[in-house]
Amino acid sequence: FDEKRKLYVHAYDEAHYMQWANKEDGKAPNVWSRALGWMMMALVDIIEIAKNKYDMTSLINMYIELVDGLIPYLDNETKMIYQVVDAKNDKDNYLETSGSAMLAYSLLKAYRIGIVDEKYHKLGHEVFDGICKKYLTKRDNRYYLGGICQVAGLDNEKRDGSKSYYYSEAKVENEVKGVAPFIMAYSEILREKEE
Repeated sequence: FDEKRKLYVHAYDEAHYMQWANKEDGKAPNVWSRALGWMMMALVDIIEIAKNKYDMTSLINMYIELVDGLIPYLDNETKMIYQVVDAKNDKDNYLETSGSAMLAYSLLKAYRIGIVDEKYHKLGHEVFDGICKKYLTKRDNRYYLGGICQVAGLDNEKRDGSKSYYYSEAKVENEVKGVAPFIMAYSEILREKEE
C-alpha cells in the first residue's frame, strides 16, 4: 500500500532485488488496473467464503480502503479505471476494461453479501454501464468487448514496471481476462433482477 497515493502498487519485492523494485522499500513504481482488480475480486470472494466462520473485519476494511483509494482516480464519465490508475492525464494511458470489470463485479458482489452500502452498489452499476458504452460493440451479429490489456507482468527486463511499459502492451478485444469478469459482473446484475 502506498500511503501517499492511497493505492496498492502492482507488486512488492521484500529483497528489493527485481529491476522494478524501489531500492528503499521494494515497491513497484506504478499501480496497474488489473492488479487492483484481482485483489478486489480475491478479497470479496474470500470474505464470502469465510465470513460465517471467521472474523473478516480486517479484510473488509482492506477492501474498502482499496476501493476508497481508487475512487478519486476513476474516469469522471465512465467510472472506469485507467491502465495506469493514477496517471489519467498521460497521453498514452487509456481506460482499461479488465480492471474495470473486476471493480464492477467486486462492488456488486460486496453489496450482495452485505459488506458495503448503496454508494458502492451504485458505483458498481456505473462502472459496468461505462464499460458497455465505451467498449462493448456489436458487429456482424456478434458482440465484441474491447479495451483489454492482453497481458502484463513484472518478470523480465522488458517488464520493468514503467508507465511506458504498461502502455506498450497490446490492447485487444474479447480476451478472457476482460470477458470473464465482465460476465461475472453481469451475472451479479442478473441475480439482482431475480431477487
